[in-house]
Amino acid sequence: MRYALAVAAIASVMAGPALAAQPFEGSWAEQTANCGSDSDSNISISGRKYRTHETECSISKMDQSKGTYALFLSCSGEGEKWTDAVVLVPQGNRMLVGGTSGRPMIRCRN
Repeated sequence: MRYALAVAAIASVMAGPALAAQPFEGSWAEQTANCGSDSDSNISISGRKYRTHETECSISKMDQSKGTYALFLSCSGEGEKWTDAVVLVPQGNRMLVGGTSGRPMIRCRN
């Protein structure tokens, strides 16, 4: 039992701090018809992961100001690695991706 607790404690430290649940977490699409599809524009955000059709990113840092979130990402996809940043403005079941004049998205029901 002690061994299992020690392993769990080490694993939690190695994984890094978890983000608290954020209003931008979930699956997002430009229109309801694209929910559940492999559309290139769909986004899925959960914990420290930001995913698009062929890209998976780890959220390395997050800044928040007045309902706007800047995510700093370490990404990989199609054999490449890069860093990126995205600005999200969640508004309930809607979200602007790219700031206040960004691309509108809707939350998909999972």
